[in-house]
Amino acid sequence: MKKIAILSALLLSITFSCKNETKLDAEYLNGNWLVQEAFRNEIKTQTLAGANFNFNNNFINTNFTGKDVNSSLVINHKTKSLRLEALNQEFITKIISDKQLELSTTIQGIPFRIIIIKQ
Repeated sequence: MKKIAILSALLLSITFSCKNETKLDAEYLNGNWLVQEAFRNEIKTQTLAGANFNFNNNFINTNFTGKDVNSSLVINHKTKSLRLEALNQEFITKIISDKQLELSTTIQGIPFRIIIIKQ
């Protein structure tokens, strides 16, 4: 009986110590995100300074290409990626925190890594 009580206490402490992982979904993305820093070929670049990504459910308005673009957005939970349909552009995502997200993509054969921060 004593072993069962110890095992139960151990399982409860493990259960409550587990942290919920932030999930990449429309609720997490909704809002305006600004480029905090960007890397082109892993070299810091100012090319995307001032760019923003405004997510609204499964749509996005962004100016990261230099022009305003409105697009539907497809979230792939399996690959943790976002696809901007209008640009045929895919971003691999890495959640850094609830207000910071890393986007990785290739533009004209050049790898870009973009860190955006939620406003």
